[in-house]
Amino acid sequence: MRRNRHLRIAAVGAAVSLLGVGAPATAGWVSKACTNELHCYGRVLTRPSGMTALGATVNPSCLTAVKASAVTDEIWLAGADLYWVEVGFVNKTKGVRINGIPNGRSGFWADQRPIDGRSPKHFNGHVLVRKPGMKARSLSIIRQGTTRYQVSFGGVLGYSTDNTMKSPLQGAVGSETFSKSNTSMAKFSGLKYAVGGGWISGLPNRSYDRDSPQTFKWTNKPTVARAGIPCS
Repeated sequence: MRRNRHLRIAAVGAAVSLLGVGAPATAGWVSKACTNELHCYGRVLTRPSGMTALGATVNPSCLTAVKASAVTDEIWLAGADLYWVEVGFVNKTKGVRINGIPNGRSGFWADQRPIDGRSPKHFNGHVLVRKPGMKARSLSIIRQGTTRYQVSFGGVLGYSTDNTMKSPLQGAVGSETFSKSNTSMAKFSGLKYAVGGGWISGLPNRSYDRDSPQTFKWTNKPTVARAGIPCS
């Protein structure tokens, strides 16, 4: 999520990714520092053939960030390159900069896409809802054309344009944190995707990644999951 640096979730075997899509889940936590430069994740990953949209309902139990840090509960849709779109809850505190995102809690979306259609990447953050209440919100990312994606945070819409994400697309649902001292536990329900048409319930070809202290647990595979850093 951070400006000019993000996990490249779409590429199997990418440098920061813990698991390739479809790989068996590893036991236990991966020990890694969670910093403003190297983020930690607790997420389910999925890459259905021909996927064009991803959706879920997120209900956060807690979302707190220590000084100079940030944490999210969100969903991602990413291409087989360096470009992606994300939407969800974020809490950011003073002392860390995320392009376009203010301090405090927000319903946000962001993308990384080419600059003016050229290859250099550009990160853009946007606020959809300022200081949203801690209640369930529906999230979705829908491909509407070759380079256009619609995002929704509880029905409030945004659009990523001139985004040349390459297929196959990969989706992710869960939490991202800049610090092990943050909290972000949330329930993600109604997990779904689309292949150029109506929604399909459940996430196929799935795996998960998890860095300590992030956790991940299926409640009803493959439609309901809990992810995030436990509430203190």
